[in-house]
This record gives sequence, C-alpha cells and structure tokens, in this order.
Amino acid sequence: MKIDPSRPPSAALDAPGRRGSALLRWLVGLVVLGGLGYGGWWGWKAYGRRWLEEGAKKSIARATYAVTRRELPITVIASGSLKARKSEVIASKVEGKATILEIIKEGTLITPEDVKNGKVLVLLDAADLQERLIQQQITFANAESAYTQAREAYDIQKSQVESDIQNGKLNVKFGRLDLEKYVGEKLADLALADTVDLLELAKQHAAAARTERQRIEASVAEAIKQVERALVAAAADRSKKPNPTQGKTPAAASIQNTIGRETSALAVTQPARADKDGPIVFGGAARQNKRKLEADIDLAIEEFKRAADKLVWTARLESKGYVSHNELEADQLAVKRELINLEQALSAREIFLRYEFPKDAEEFLSIYRERVRELSRIEARGRSALAQKEADRRSKEATFKTQKDKLEKLKKQVGYCTIRATTPGLVIYASSGARSSRHSYSTPIDKGSTVHERQEILRMPDLSSLAVEVGIHESLIGRVKLGLPAEIRIEAMPTLALRGTVVSVDPLPSPKDWWNRGYMEFSTDVSIDGQLAPDLKPGMSASVEIHVRTLHAVVAVPVQAVSVRAGRSVVYVVQGDKEVPREVELGEANETLVEVRKGLTEDERILSQAPRDSGAKKKADEKGNGKKKGGPPAVDKSKGAPDAKARPQPRTPDGKPGAAKTSRSSRSKRPLRK
Repeated sequence: MKIDPSRPPSAALDAPGRRGSALLRWLVGLVVLGGLGYGGWWGWKAYGRRWLEEGAKKSIARATYAVTRRELPITVIASGSLKARKSEVIASKVEGKATILEIIKEGTLITPEDVKNGKVLVLLDAADLQERLIQQQITFANAESAYTQAREAYDIQKSQVESDIQNGKLNVKFGRLDLEKYVGEKLADLALADTVDLLELAKQHAAAARTERQRIEASVAEAIKQVERALVAAAADRSKKPNPTQGKTPAAASIQNTIGRETSALAVTQPARADKDGPIVFGGAARQNKRKLEADIDLAIEEFKRAADKLVWTARLESKGYVSHNELEADQLAVKRELINLEQALSAREIFLRYEFPKDAEEFLSIYRERVRELSRIEARGRSALAQKEADRRSKEATFKTQKDKLEKLKKQVGYCTIRATTPGLVIYASSGARSSRHSYSTPIDKGSTVHERQEILRMPDLSSLAVEVGIHESLIGRVKLGLPAEIRIEAMPTLALRGTVVSVDPLPSPKDWWNRGYMEFSTDVSIDGQLAPDLKPGMSASVEIHVRTLHAVVAVPVQAVSVRAGRSVVYVVQGDKEVPREVELGEANETLVEVRKGLTEDERILSQAPRDSGAKKKADEKGNGKKKGGPPAVDKSKGAPDAKARPQPRTPDGKPGAAKTSRSSRSKRPLRK
C-alpha cells in the first residue's frame, strides 16, 4: 500500500468499514517510515559522508597545473605605519618640573610664516624662575663688584712691585757706579769677582809708600848735610874768629835739630811710583786722590829743594854783608816749613792708603752687594704680595664667573618657558596615540599638566617628506638593500598606490614585542617618492612590498603543490590516472609560486595541491623509506591533500628556510601613484 504524503492521515481513518484496519495500517506505516528514516540516516552517516569526501578528494586530487617557464618576482612584504623622515622633537628644557600654562592645539599646521613670526607653541610657568632670577642678579652684582676690586688691587700691587723692583735695580746700578767711580771699573770687576781683595791691595800700596818714604828720607838727609856745609863755609868767610858753636851757626844748628827730630824717608829726587811697577793700579776717585797726595809730596820736595838752595845762597850773601841776618833766619825758617809740609804730605798719603782707601772701597763694595741682596728681597716680597693678590683675584673671578653662569642659566631657563616654532610641520602631542607605545606617557600633555626636564611635549613632523617604518624579519633582512624600489599601499586609502625606495635599515635587530623576545625584526624605512597626497598623516597604517628582483624564465609551481615527505620536497606528477610523487629541488619563492630548479620539465602536469596523508600512512611511508633508501614515498590516493604543516617552506638563495613573502599575483593590480 502506497501512502500519499499529500493526503492527510485523517482521510484513511474516515473510510467506511475500514476504521480499525486503517488505523492499524497507519501505525504500521509510521513504524516503517521511521525505520526507513533511521536506516537512511545511519547509511548516510556510515557511507554517504565518506563518499562525498572521497569525491571531493578525488576532484581536488585531480586539479592539475601545467608546468611552464615564467617570470617570478621576488618581493618582501611587510606592514608598518607612516612617519615623517624629518621631525623636530620639542622637549622641556626647564630643570625639574614645570606646569603648562598654554599649549597650541594639536593638529595645527605650522607654516613658514609662523616660524618667521616666532609663533608660541607652549608656555610654561616661569614665576619661580623669575624670582630666582632677581635674587641671582643681586648676587651677581656683588660678585662683580668684588671681582672688580680684586682686579684693581692686583693691578695696583703689580705696578707697585714693578716700581720697587725698578728702584732696586737702579740702586744696584748706582751702587756699582759708586764703586767703579771710587776704585775704577777694572778694579771693581776684579773685586766683585772676588779676584782681588781691596784690603790686601791697600796694604800692598801702603807698603810701597813706606818704601818710597825711606828713599825720600835718605835723600833729604843728604840734602840737609849739603845745606849745613854751605852755612859753615859762609860763616867762616864772615869772620875769621873761631865759632863758639864749632863751625855751626845757630840757623844751621836749628835745621840740623829739625832734621833730627823729623826722621823721614822722603827722597829729593822723583821716586818710582807704585802705579808703574808696583801692585794693581787704582782707578776712579781713589787713583785721583792717590795721585793728588803724591803730587803734594813731589811739590813739597821741590819746595824743600828750592828753600834749601835759597838758604845756601842767602848764607853766602849774608857773609858778604849783602843781606841782613834776619833774611838768613827767614830762609832757614822757610826750609823748616817745607820740611814740615813734606812730612805732612807723606803722612797724608800713608793715612789714605792705610785707612781711608780700604774703608771707602769696602764701604762702596758692601753697599753694592747689599743693594743686590735688597733687590732679591724686593723681588721676593713683590712675588709674594703679587701671588696673594693674584689668588684673591682668581678667587673673586671664579666666584664672578660662577654667579654669571648661574645668571645666564636662569635667563635661559626663563627663556625656555616660552617655546616658539622653529620649523614648519604638524603639531602632535607627545602623549598622542600616534606615537609608539614605548614612548607613551601616563599623564597626557594638556594645559595644566606637569612636565619634567627632557620630557617630550610636542613633535613637529615635516609632512613634505614621509616614509613607512616597517619591521623586516631577521630571516629576510639579507634581501633588503638600500635603494630597492617598493610599492606602498595605505590602508585608509585602498585605491591609492605609491612608489617608494628603501632609505635606511637598522644595523641591529630588536624584538617585535616585549612579550615575544624571540621574534626579531630589523626596523626599515621606505620613503614615499613623488608628490604626496594631502591627506597622508604620520601614524597611518600601510603595507610595503619591496621588489628585490625578478627571476626570468624559471620553472615555477604553486606553493601548495609541494609537500614535504621525510624531509624531502615532493610534487605529484600526473601520469594517466596516477599521481606519481617526485622529489624536486626548490629555489626561491613568493606568496603563490616557488621555483623548481631540478625535478620537473616544461609541459608536465602536476597536482595543483598535494594530497593529504594520514598519520598511519606517514608512518608507513617513513618505515618504507627506512627500508628503501632513495626515491619518493608511496602515495595513498584515498587520502586528502597535505595539511599546511607539510607544505614546503620558502627558502633563501643560500638554502636557508624563511624566504620572502612575495607579491600577491592573484591580487588585482591597481595603478601606482607617481
């Protein structure tokens, strides 16, 4: 009996005479339908899903790719954010803390005209600094006055020392001149060099004078005898009567007595002088005095001879009666006077040589030497006094400079409280979210906020020169070189494509995040070439595709067509109804394609996606590979495509894992902005 599903169950129950049997048939039908439904569900669960999966696997496994030679662009893709290549950081230069009184609105664009006019960006509280500045000005004025006084005192002392030294030098010079004036230049040099002892020299001259006196005395005694004989002869002529004095007149006896009393060594003839063949000759005033005394001696001798000759002549005249006896007595007195004069002259020379010359010479020599020592003392006292004044001046000068530096520093600190624009750019607060999190501040920058010394307040990026800062993984940094071209896309402007150039690569890597210290990246800047869009702002997200190079006419296959079996790269070549695994040698890769250097030829077909192996099959393959070395493992066609972990990893040219991500060839190409 066939049940019409469109007919309601109540129709069968309402048939006449069939109410009981119809109900039974209806219940049986329901049971049968329930059994069929359960059986169908169980069959679908047991066989239907597997059939669909196998069908899907077969359709996937049979999706093939024709091997050809093509161009393979190698690129490095990274993401980052825009930043200004030139950016002025404005930080607080005020020591300690400062409160922001006024601050320019964030986002304000500073123009060159604003820079020219000195537009105020930030105004910090300077009340405390102004008060300190006034106190420092007073302290500086006192220090300046003290320094001026110390400097003038030093100059005065220096001038006084120079005058004292000059006077001391003049005294030394005058002392030497006095010594040379008295004893002569030659004798002064010898005395100062301690070659000649002036006292000993005076004794030598005195001894020579005594010797000369003895010769003079002998000569004078002989002259007196001649005078006496002449007087006796004259008296005999005058009278023939015997002379009561036995031939000696009273005048002659008087002369004889005088000569006896004045024992002298004067010579009537000119003696040989000491300055000719005696000791060292005197010079200067001493020589002049000595010569004057010797001249007096010579004159006294001549006067004596003259008086003696006249006495002899007068005695003869008196005997003839031509002159009176008084005249004879006068001439006798004259001879006596000349003898006294001669004695005085000889005594004067002896006194000079024995006492006056050594005394005066030693006095002049001592005065000169004392003045030399006094000059040394003057110089020492001058150096000491000048050193004291110099120390005081330097101390005051150091204090003055210190106070001046403090004053200038406070003036600068007051000036730092007014921050003016120095370069054009966009005003961004240092606490803005556009900055990196490692530079963020717990307290936002705003009016009334407190900032510390060297704390950044504003950033003034130059919008005329922008770049994208990206992080390149350490495995790819070997490919990135300065000057490589790049394609830049801004996430906020999906239709805008820009051209760029790699301009800087950090020499050392840094962790991407503080919680992932093992993931190291090199910070790289890619500048934006050409004219910039007016809406570009620092901090906007961007992606960069750096074009490393393009491989020409290489065999390339889809990345998902390669799987790894026992550490070997394998593709599945379609040969009729079979997929034969084949080991290949891979080269460089991009996001979608990988270069096959060995193992494939053109016009071969491979599976577009490698089949997936179960764990048991993998173990069997590994076991089989262990027994049979070489060659690709067997492939179970009933299994699905390989999972992501089994796909080959892109490799660098030196064979290391981690090749660059490459251009999205399947992505639609948009026109680049020049």
